[in-house]
Formats: sequence, structure tokens, C-alpha cells
Amino acid sequence: AMDKIDPGQRSEKMADAIKKAGEALAELNRVEPDSYAGHVLAARIAVKQGDLDRATTELRRATELSPSSAPAWYDLFSLRPLTPGEPPAKETVEALRKVHELEPDNLFVLKDWLPLQTQLKEPALAETLQQARKTLDPFAEVIKTNIRIDVRDMLDKLAKAVDDEKWPV
Repeated sequence: AMDKIDPGQRSEKMADAIKKAGEALAELNRVEPDSYAGHVLAARIAVKQGDLDRATTELRRATELSPSSAPAWYDLFSLRPLTPGEPPAKETVEALRKVHELEPDNLFVLKDWLPLQTQLKEPALAETLQQARKTLDPFAEVIKTNIRIDVRDMLDKLAKAVDDEKWPV
């Protein structure tokens, strides 16, 4: 069905949707000028327009207005994807650190935070591993059955490597 849609029509509709979203956002900001939600929405519009600098600015403001908003912090982290073998940007690390502080049992956060802490060789990884074990333990058998990964064993081996200062990379 997608091949039946004219690509020019899609981009025109997207531009129209972004324009309407911008108008609604302007009204939101008029009514609620100190709401972090308006900045999060503005950032998402900026991402759709390919303007990562504006998205970053908007998300920084959102996290200033609502420092306990894990989704805003995660959006800020997500703007600059991690590239294997390259050091992550400081702001990327700090945004994900904040998300983990706010949502330590969030599986999506752990999926990003554990490898990043490993890459950075953070001593706090040992504590994160203990917490991850508690979070993942109820799912361990299902993971082992369906994905064939013994998550308990994997976390134990990683904890031992951290204790022995033999960081896996």
C-alpha cells in the first residue's frame, strides 16, 4: 500500500502536520510557559525537521524545568546515539546517568546503561550489576528459554570481571 502513495504527497502532508503541531505548541507555550512538556514536544518537532541543535536546546530546557522527568532525560540521551569504539559525549553519559537514577529498574535504561558503564570502566558498575540482577531475576528463566542466554550467569561473570579489574570491552 505504501508504494501507492506519492512521495511528494507524503512530504507535503508531513510539512502540514509539522506546521499544525508548531501552531498547537505555540498555544501550549502561551498557556503554560513554564511547562517542560512544551519543550519536549518542540524537541520532537525539531528532530522531525532534522534540527538536532534546536532539539538539544529544547530538551536541556525541559530537563531544567522538570529535572525528575526521566523521558525528557532519555530523549536528550537519544539525540546522540552511542557509536561503538568512540567515546560518548559527556552530555550523553550524564543524561543516561540521570535516567538511571530516576528509573533504576527500567529494562530499556539498563540495556543502554550497563554497556556504557562497562565501556567507561565505571566503578559504580558493580552496584548497577547488583541492582540489574534483582530487576532481571524474575525474567531470567524466560530469557534463558526464549533467547538462550543465562542472564544470571552473564551478570555474575561481568561482576567478577569488574571485581578482578578485567574489564570486558
